[in-house]
Amino acid sequence: MSFPERRTGLKTTLLLKVSAGLCVAALLAGAGLAAYVSFVIRDLFRLNRMCRQEGYYMAEFEFKMLGLAYLLDKGRYFEALQ
Repeated sequence: MSFPERRTGLKTTLLLKVSAGLCVAALLAGAGLAAYVSFVIRDLFRLNRMCRQEGYYMAEFEFKMLGLAYLLDKGRYFEALQ
């Protein structure tokens, strides 16, 4: 009668391993996304600084529209429309 008990133990062990693997994958994906967003924002400010040095600049309206597009892209619709 030890066979069903062993099978239940294996299911539990497998479930724990799969859950741990999914948690690690989610953490890595979140860290990668955070790094990507930080680089995108940093590049945006770098490009704006380069444009200003060349005599161009991003007007306040353009900067606000870019922020609006960013919020809409992230699904934060109510915050974008305020």
